[in-house]
Amino acid sequence: MAIIYVPDDDYNPLEMEPYTLFKNKFFDKVGNLDGEVIKLRIGDHCRKSFAAGFNLDHFYFDGLVLKFLFSKIANGHDEKVVIRHIMEYDYDSSFYEIQQEMAEKMKTCSEYIYIPGAEQFEFTYRLRTTNVQLIYNLVVDEELALDTCFMLISNDITTFSRGW
Repeated sequence: MAIIYVPDDDYNPLEMEPYTLFKNKFFDKVGNLDGEVIKLRIGDHCRKSFAAGFNLDHFYFDGLVLKFLFSKIANGHDEKVVIRHIMEYDYDSSFYEIQQEMAEKMKTCSEYIYIPGAEQFEFTYRLRTTNVQLIYNLVVDEELALDTCFMLISNDITTFSRGW
Protein backbone atom coordinates (compact mmCIF):
# COMPACT_ATOMS: atom_id res chain seq x y z
CA MET A 1 0.00 0.00 0.00
CA ALA A 2 1.41 3.39 -1.00
CA ILE A 3 1.36 6.24 1.44
CA ILE A 4 1.32 9.80 0.23
CA TYR A 5 3.13 12.21 2.50
CA VAL A 6 2.51 15.93 2.18
CA PRO A 7 4.89 17.90 4.38
CA ASP A 8 3.38 20.57 6.58
CA ASP A 9 5.56 23.61 5.95
CA ASP A 10 4.04 25.36 8.96
CA TYR A 11 5.24 22.79 11.49
CA ASN A 12 8.20 24.22 13.35
CA PRO A 13 7.62 24.44 17.10
CA LEU A 14 11.19 25.64 17.62
CA GLU A 15 10.12 28.94 16.06
CA MET A 16 7.56 29.51 18.84
CA GLU A 17 7.78 30.42 22.51
CA PRO A 18 9.17 29.14 24.80
CA TYR A 19 11.78 27.62 22.45
CA THR A 20 12.80 30.90 20.76
CA LEU A 21 13.31 32.64 24.09
CA PHE A 22 15.34 29.73 25.42
CA LYS A 23 17.42 29.52 22.24
CA ASN A 24 18.30 33.23 22.44
CA LYS A 25 19.35 32.94 26.08
CA PHE A 26 21.30 29.74 25.36
CA PHE A 27 23.27 31.26 22.48
CA ASP A 28 24.19 34.22 24.68
CA LYS A 29 25.96 31.71 26.96
CA VAL A 30 27.24 29.12 24.48
CA GLY A 31 30.96 28.53 24.54
CA ASN A 32 31.07 28.85 28.30
CA LEU A 33 28.07 27.02 29.73
CA ASP A 34 29.89 26.06 32.91
CA GLY A 35 28.07 27.60 35.87
CA GLU A 36 25.43 29.30 33.71
CA VAL A 37 21.72 29.47 34.55
CA ILE A 38 18.81 30.12 32.19
CA LYS A 39 15.38 30.96 33.62
CA LEU A 40 12.11 31.15 31.73
CA ARG A 41 9.03 32.52 33.45
CA ILE A 42 5.90 31.06 31.88
CA GLY A 43 2.67 33.04 32.11
CA ASP A 44 4.37 35.21 34.74
CA HIS A 45 1.51 35.50 37.25
CA CYS A 46 -0.89 36.37 34.44
CA ARG A 47 -4.40 35.02 34.30
CA LYS A 48 -4.17 33.53 30.82
CA SER A 49 -5.15 29.90 30.54
CA PHE A 50 -2.65 29.16 27.75
CA ALA A 51 0.84 30.62 27.46
CA ALA A 52 3.82 29.44 25.40
CA GLY A 53 2.38 25.94 24.99
CA PHE A 54 1.44 25.52 28.66
CA ASN A 55 -2.09 25.06 29.99
CA LEU A 56 -2.08 27.28 33.06
CA ASP A 57 -4.79 27.02 35.64
CA HIS A 58 -3.94 29.60 38.28
CA PHE A 59 -6.55 28.18 40.61
CA TYR A 60 -4.19 25.26 41.18
CA PHE A 61 -0.74 26.82 40.70
CA ASP A 62 1.08 30.04 39.91
CA GLY A 63 4.50 31.40 39.05
CA LEU A 64 5.74 28.64 36.74
CA VAL A 65 9.50 28.96 36.18
CA LEU A 66 11.72 26.68 34.10
CA LYS A 67 15.36 26.74 35.22
CA PHE A 68 18.35 25.21 33.46
CA LEU A 69 21.67 25.02 35.31
CA PHE A 70 24.79 23.91 33.45
CA SER A 71 28.07 22.44 34.72
CA LYS A 72 30.92 20.98 32.73
CA ILE A 73 32.66 17.80 33.81
CA ALA A 74 35.63 15.95 32.37
CA ASN A 75 35.14 12.32 31.48
CA GLY A 76 38.56 11.16 30.36
CA HIS A 77 39.32 13.19 27.23
CA ASP A 78 35.67 14.13 26.69
CA GLU A 79 33.95 17.14 28.21
CA LYS A 80 30.38 16.53 29.23
CA VAL A 81 27.67 18.88 30.38
CA VAL A 82 25.51 18.25 33.42
CA ILE A 83 22.08 19.79 32.89
CA ARG A 84 19.99 20.33 35.99
CA HIS A 85 16.50 21.28 34.89
CA ILE A 86 14.00 22.49 37.47
CA MET A 87 10.33 23.10 36.80
CA GLU A 88 9.12 25.14 39.77
CA TYR A 89 5.78 26.63 40.72
CA ASP A 90 3.72 27.72 43.71
CA TYR A 91 0.40 26.22 44.73
CA ASP A 92 -2.23 26.61 47.40
CA SER A 93 -1.37 24.58 50.50
CA SER A 94 -4.76 22.84 50.37
CA PHE A 95 -3.46 20.97 47.28
CA TYR A 96 -0.41 19.53 49.03
CA GLU A 97 -1.59 15.92 48.81
CA ILE A 98 -2.38 16.27 45.09
CA GLN A 99 1.09 17.68 44.43
CA GLN A 100 2.73 14.97 46.53
CA GLU A 101 0.88 12.22 44.65
CA MET A 102 1.81 13.73 41.29
CA ALA A 103 5.50 14.02 42.19
CA GLU A 104 5.63 10.45 43.54
CA LYS A 105 4.02 9.10 40.36
CA MET A 106 6.53 11.02 38.24
CA LYS A 107 9.38 9.60 40.33
CA THR A 108 8.03 6.07 39.91
CA CYS A 109 7.73 6.47 36.12
CA SER A 110 11.02 8.32 35.66
CA GLU A 111 13.01 5.19 34.87
CA TYR A 112 10.99 4.93 31.64
CA ILE A 113 11.88 8.42 30.42
CA TYR A 114 14.20 8.28 27.43
CA ILE A 115 16.33 11.27 26.48
CA PRO A 116 18.49 10.58 23.39
CA GLY A 117 22.18 11.11 24.10
CA ALA A 118 21.77 11.22 27.88
CA GLU A 119 24.48 9.16 29.53
CA GLN A 120 22.91 9.55 32.96
CA PHE A 121 19.43 10.59 34.02
CA GLU A 122 17.79 11.16 37.38
CA PHE A 123 14.45 12.64 38.42
CA THR A 124 13.87 13.99 41.91
CA TYR A 125 11.56 16.53 43.46
CA ARG A 126 11.28 18.95 46.37
CA LEU A 127 7.87 19.51 47.85
CA ARG A 128 7.25 22.32 50.27
CA THR A 129 3.99 23.52 51.79
CA THR A 130 3.25 25.91 48.89
CA ASN A 131 6.00 25.21 46.33
CA VAL A 132 7.15 22.26 44.25
CA GLN A 133 10.31 21.69 42.24
CA LEU A 134 10.43 18.87 39.69
CA ILE A 135 14.13 18.25 39.04
CA TYR A 136 15.79 16.49 36.12
CA ASN A 137 19.55 15.82 36.16
CA LEU A 138 21.25 14.67 32.96
CA VAL A 139 24.75 14.22 31.58
CA VAL A 140 25.16 14.82 27.83
CA ASP A 141 27.82 15.76 25.29
CA GLU A 142 28.07 19.53 25.00
CA GLU A 143 26.90 19.56 21.39
CA LEU A 144 23.64 17.88 22.50
CA ALA A 145 22.87 20.38 25.27
CA LEU A 146 20.52 22.63 23.26
CA ASP A 147 18.44 19.79 21.80
CA THR A 148 18.33 18.09 25.21
CA CYS A 149 16.94 21.28 26.75
CA PHE A 150 14.35 21.49 23.96
CA MET A 151 13.28 17.93 24.81
CA LEU A 152 12.99 18.85 28.49
CA ILE A 153 10.83 21.86 27.60
CA SER A 154 8.64 19.58 25.47
CA ASN A 155 8.34 17.23 28.43
CA ASP A 156 7.31 20.15 30.63
CA ILE A 157 4.63 21.17 28.13
CA THR A 158 3.34 17.60 28.08
CA THR A 159 3.32 17.46 31.88
CA PHE A 160 1.09 20.53 32.01
CA SER A 161 -1.10 19.54 29.04
CA ARG A 162 -3.51 17.62 31.26
CA GLY A 163 -4.31 20.67 33.33
CA TRP A 164 -4.70 20.35 37.08
